[in-house]
Amino acid sequence: MSSSPSFCGICDIRHISKPSEVWCPDCEEGLCAECIEYHSLVKLSRGHITIPIAEYRKLPSYVLEIKEHCSEHNGKFQLFCNEHGCPCCGICIMENHSECSDVAILENIVKDVKTSDVSNEIEQLINEMTEIICKIRQNRETNSSAVREQKIIIENEIREFRTKINNHLDKLQEHLMKELTEAEKHITEETRDLMVSLDEKQKKLSEHQTNIVNIKKVCIRPTNIYCRKNNRETRRNSRHVSTVNNQQR
Repeated sequence: MSSSPSFCGICDIRHISKPSEVWCPDCEEGLCAECIEYHSLVKLSRGHITIPIAEYRKLPSYVLEIKEHCSEHNGKFQLFCNEHGCPCCGICIMENHSECSDVAILENIVKDVKTSDVSNEIEQLINEMTEIICKIRQNRETNSSAVREQKIIIENEIREFRTKINNHLDKLQEHLMKELTEAEKHITEETRDLMVSLDEKQKKLSEHQTNIVNIKKVCIRPTNIYCRKNNRETRRNSRHVSTVNNQQR
């Protein structure tokens, strides 16, 4: 549609800028409050149906782009060629559609658009598509909710399983630490007892060594008896120390 809907087309010709109150599809221009009255009185335009400019702005862009007049011949579209699917002015019919057999009066086609089969079919199709979209959306939302719920269940199961593993490892660690502590205690006690025994053996050996040195200085018969006895005891201590030494290897 040629004229700007924001300003009155008639006033614009007079170089006056006034905001439009209504839009006339037949004239393809906006009208201010003052020009609406003249528009409704003039014979050529008194039958035109105007649209409040607020309602006009709500129309989709493809509707606003529809022309009421032929751009080639500057005549108003009065006919519609169904074979070519286009509106035509009188000159268009004579020049380009003279051989077309399926030509209808445009006004008859447009006036019943609200109740026509095509309009009802389109509306029904839109309703069906809207319903399908709603079902798809609902299905997707249900699936998303199910996935979220399943995710929560799996996360809880993983946390529970991990807790069980941690508890088992804690018990295993506690058991091993207890065994290590007991083993350490046992070895410590054995080592302490062994050290006491070795100290006693070493003390006796030192005593025997001292006695032997003193006996050598005095050569009397009883010394031989002591030496034999000391030799047997020393050998027993030697065997004991060797056994302990072998166990440490």
